[in-house]
Amino acid sequence: MDKLSFKEFQELCEVNMDKRHIDECVNITKNNECLYFSGIVMPNKHIASLYALRLKIAKENNKLGDEYIQDFEDTVANLKKSTSKDLGITSLFSEHDAYIIFYEPKNQCIVGTIKAKVDNGLIKEDYSSFKRYSKGVLMADAD
Repeated sequence: MDKLSFKEFQELCEVNMDKRHIDECVNITKNNECLYFSGIVMPNKHIASLYALRLKIAKENNKLGDEYIQDFEDTVANLKKSTSKDLGITSLFSEHDAYIIFYEPKNQCIVGTIKAKVDNGLIKEDYSSFKRYSKGVLMADAD
């Protein structure tokens, strides 16, 4: 499986509603303006080791909230337990929160979500790697 389209991301979230923060992601994609990044798909071992290192750095930073660190710890533990050959990473940004979602492409299973607060609202500039949606509709198609 390649990177997720926005529609595929919505479907992935719908079948993983039992996972932490995913109900929030579904609500955002259906009812709000958001930025979506289709992300990457890479070998599991690369993603798991990279995010284990990022967790270590985040803990040493000691400036991040308890919920963020807990999300990070849970996600890294799940990444290490995953037997999937590849893992995908995708991102969703709302007015107040940002989500990094890790998933197993073949199993359509979300293995972890890291949520962070956004201080400045949605990015106003356009970035080619992000797509802006409003209530599930691509903004360029909204006219």
